[in-house]
Amino acid sequence: MSALTETAAFARKAIIYSVLTIIIVSFLFLIAPFIAPLFTKPASPLPTPKPESAFGKLPPLIFPENRVYPLSFKLESIEGKPPESSTSAKVYFLPKKNPNLFSRKNALTFAQNLGFYNEPQNVTETVYKFDDQNKKTALTLDITNLNFFFQREDLDSSFFQNNTSPAENEAKSMAQAFFSNLNLFDNNFNKAKVTYSASDGVKMTPVSKPYESKVIRVDFLRADVENVPILTADYDQSNTYLIFSPKQNSSLSIENIVEASLQNFPPDLSNASTYTIISSANAWENLENGKGFIVRALNSGTEAVVRKIYLAYFQSENYQSYLQPVFVFEGDQDFAALVSAIDPFWVGN
Repeated sequence: MSALTETAAFARKAIIYSVLTIIIVSFLFLIAPFIAPLFTKPASPLPTPKPESAFGKLPPLIFPENRVYPLSFKLESIEGKPPESSTSAKVYFLPKKNPNLFSRKNALTFAQNLGFYNEPQNVTETVYKFDDQNKKTALTLDITNLNFFFQREDLDSSFFQNNTSPAENEAKSMAQAFFSNLNLFDNNFNKAKVTYSASDGVKMTPVSKPYESKVIRVDFLRADVENVPILTADYDQSNTYLIFSPKQNSSLSIENIVEASLQNFPPDLSNASTYTIISSANAWENLENGKGFIVRALNSGTEAVVRKIYLAYFQSENYQSYLQPVFVFEGDQDFAALVSAIDPFWVGN
């Protein structure tokens, strides 16, 4: 019996010690986050890299003529104020091609492939304009890079007879094939937007159902740069696009084209430099003070309600030396505006 008593006493002590151990360990586990900083040295935060500004002072962004500017602005966002933003952003160099001995010959051959055989007018030393009075078409062509704008004028209802409205994927493929056949399609245009419109030969009206359309527009949008979108003066429309009215049982040809534009100035992603940018709060002040570019004007009223602010890059339809960041302001009534993000110290005259 004494042996059993000793065993029972030992078991009771073991249970008590086990419970105490669990309580102590649990207590230490709970207070560890609070006492650890007393015995450890906090790690020094990594310093923010200093902007390089390797290109020196940048040329100011050139926006097109402004649309109707709101009389006032109101910010309605979750934060209730402009969000915190980075203090720097990358700027990318845009290489520019120069004319060579073969530029004129190549340009004339290109124009002939689009049906223009007459001598061009010289808009500038490197920009030619071709006209075909019989077909009522015109072509403006940069001989250095073959960027071009084609337009068919004086459309009438007969142009849209026997047309067909392919589905989005087929419309994208047809438009891409048009530029590819000219050896001009850039694979960095990895996003495409398709818009269907009705037309009476005078104006085009967007429609939601493809079978109601007479005209299709396909915009080719450039890929984001490090997850930052590239916007144009027409916002989500590209400077590279095709407007056409495909015919039933026939392939797409120049005879079906209403407008075609290719304005391609690809940035050199291997040639970039970081620059100091203004804060989103400063950008908001600039917008309020009339220093923004209105991409989409208000449909009605005079006060713009802004609900979203973020960074993007601005790509002009004309050559500009650098791809520069802008603050984007989006709001009600599809309102959108841009403000240059580069610190004014780094912007030249």
